[in-house]
Amino acid sequence: MSVDAYFIQGLCRELNEEIAGARIDKVNMPRKDQILLSLRTFSGVKKLMISVGSYPAVWITEEKYENPDTPFSFCMLLRKHLSSGRIISVKQPSHERIINLTVSAPDEMGYNSEKKIICEFIGRQKNLILVNEKGNIFACLRNLPPEGDRRGILPGLSYRMPVAVEKPSVFDIGNEELSSICSGIPDNDGDVFLCDKIGGITLSLSREALRSGDPAAFLRRIAENDPEPFVIYKGNEVADVSSFKPFGAAVRSESFSKALDMLYGVRCRNDNLKACKSNLNKSLSSAKKRIEKKIAEQKNELSGAAERDVIKQKADLITSNIYSLTKGQRQAEVVDYYDPSLPLKTIELDPLLTPQENAQKLYKKYEKLKNAEKHLSAQIEKGEKEL
Repeated sequence: MSVDAYFIQGLCRELNEEIAGARIDKVNMPRKDQILLSLRTFSGVKKLMISVGSYPAVWITEEKYENPDTPFSFCMLLRKHLSSGRIISVKQPSHERIINLTVSAPDEMGYNSEKKIICEFIGRQKNLILVNEKGNIFACLRNLPPEGDRRGILPGLSYRMPVAVEKPSVFDIGNEELSSICSGIPDNDGDVFLCDKIGGITLSLSREALRSGDPAAFLRRIAENDPEPFVIYKGNEVADVSSFKPFGAAVRSESFSKALDMLYGVRCRNDNLKACKSNLNKSLSSAKKRIEKKIAEQKNELSGAAERDVIKQKADLITSNIYSLTKGQRQAEVVDYYDPSLPLKTIELDPLLTPQENAQKLYKKYEKLKNAEKHLSAQIEKGEKEL
């Protein structure tokens, strides 16, 4: 069922009774599509969640939300215009999926002026709009440029309500017209048919009307009776909320806010947990790749260090045959004393260095590789432990 126009009707009535007159102490944004107002009411401090993202609604929450280290720019703007303000009223205009919070807050000159936080929960165009007392838009969460007949939602423009759907509302429709529409419900897609013909109801509400056996009487009860908060269960899990007693496992809640907190609070916690897991996995994956790359490079260097004994032998052979070598030679033909058959061995030389300097250069390289082997072995062991 979730948050339809009928649910919002009961929610607004409840919120208006509970937070009208409350002072806004703090404004935070746990996520880019959620506003959390800390309110000082006559009955104590309360937190009002305004969400226009995956969980569209306004409700008093008891959940704890973490705020980002750097506030969003929209949050800073709301703090500027709403801090120390008082909530005057919470209303639903014309049975729409819209909630208007009217706030009296000081302006730049210190004079109190009325502002409206307009929460629109309409399809994909869910938005949060801050409007001044003249009806001009201060700011909005999502900019919507005007296009053709589509209204524009941009700072500086005058706020206009969404275009009303040209079909009778379930709240205003006459009994005869309602009965006439319901008598024409087709065998297939009856829920879609009702939504197309009657305004103010959702697919979920249409399905419940069809399940009742008498859709006209069911919808008439919806229009004439006050909404009540129910929590719908699927097994032991909270699956949805409703503004009427649905068919199936449902329990009446203390309030609309508590019902929403049970439904969305758990989902928000799960979303935050998923986000934490995702961030942690990314960090671990990045660290793993970095360490693996470092170990591979160190092992490659270590394999080069294995040639150190050959380099020392070359330095020893140059030294033992130094009497027969001169500066400027590019190669040295020397007797290889390390081989029992004493063959001649060719060693490359730097012609700019003396034979002695060539030998010293090789000895230094040998010492460097010898020290590198110890260091690299320790580093590789350390890296594998870290991995």
